[in-house]
Amino acid sequence: THDNTKPTVLSDPDGVLKVEISTFSPIVEMSVNGKPEPPENATRSSLEIPYNLKDGDNTFSVYVKTEVMEERKEFVLSLVVEDETAEKDEKPFGLVSLLSVTSTSNARNASENEKADSKYGITLIPHYQLSFAKEEGLEFRGILMREKHSDSDYTDQEVIYNLITAGWYSESTDSDWKVNLGWEDFGTEQSGASYETKTETSMFVEGLLSLAALLDKNLIFRGKYALVDQTDEITSDEYDGDGGSLLLGARWRLLSGDIKGSLKGEIESNDSKGKYKDHSTFLLGVSASYAIQKNFNVGGSLQYKQTTYGQNDPLKGDAESSQLMTISLNAGYQLNILGGLILHGDITQKQKTSNIDGFEYTTSLFTISAIHIY
Repeated sequence: THDNTKPTVLSDPDGVLKVEISTFSPIVEMSVNGKPEPPENATRSSLEIPYNLKDGDNTFSVYVKTEVMEERKEFVLSLVVEDETAEKDEKPFGLVSLLSVTSTSNARNASENEKADSKYGITLIPHYQLSFAKEEGLEFRGILMREKHSDSDYTDQEVIYNLITAGWYSESTDSDWKVNLGWEDFGTEQSGASYETKTETSMFVEGLLSLAALLDKNLIFRGKYALVDQTDEITSDEYDGDGGSLLLGARWRLLSGDIKGSLKGEIESNDSKGKYKDHSTFLLGVSASYAIQKNFNVGGSLQYKQTTYGQNDPLKGDAESSQLMTISLNAGYQLNILGGLILHGDITQKQKTSNIDGFEYTTSLFTISAIHIY
């Protein structure tokens, strides 16, 4: 039953709209959204209109003309698709768990004598949201990531990454913003040892802002300042990587039916204690995905990153300028088990070029992941 005085809310996009027509004089003309329907030259008629609704309001305009009068009525069917992700986000605690297996053609990212290997990874991303009002509150997030190579010769390539953030968020009709304080730690684990080699540890403050007046909150600005502590052994103070890092960026989200995409750009300036460690980076990336079915999607991404050092480094023979191009194709399928387990496949090609001999490389990676979102 559909009431033409107000929209009828539906959750299923496919169906049939049935309209019963009764008049005092014979019908001579009928149409639905401008498409003619057989009038049957009677005072009663029944229309069955198959539909495939789009998100939001869908209008059906029914026109009837008799020998003495004409009339037009509109029926509005509103499709509202349940957002399972939003339902999960409403829970105060959430956890994303990811198990992955990756095959790489160049385990050390070497410029020559490339050797293939495989590695296994586990990533846990917990978050807890403490709301003081519907639109604002505290949010705590973390990341714990570990890798293990099949060949023990590549233990120094195994990544250990930890992240903890605590932030205040606020959402309103005009704007959304968030401020985070965080700590992150990046390093590798030595073969046969129970300790870690710390590569970099940092404390940071980060801000995110989106405005309704700019692309309806789909343009997100980001700023981040970090105090960096690099624990690598240094030959002199001129190679001390400790210092400050400032990042400014923006990301544009594109949402159009079954297509989702984003375009992002970032610039980062690293002011280190050692003059040979001062450098800047520029990053530009684009990604897109398409939902072929409700539980199956495909996508791809392209990212360009340029790193430029400010001083001629006597160990490198020049001021380094490197470019890294990353291309990925991926697909994901959600199973109806374990609350929606997601199987994900990714093929990635990386190519780095540089003005420094031995710094360039090419590698291909194939990754299969199992993702669970609680």
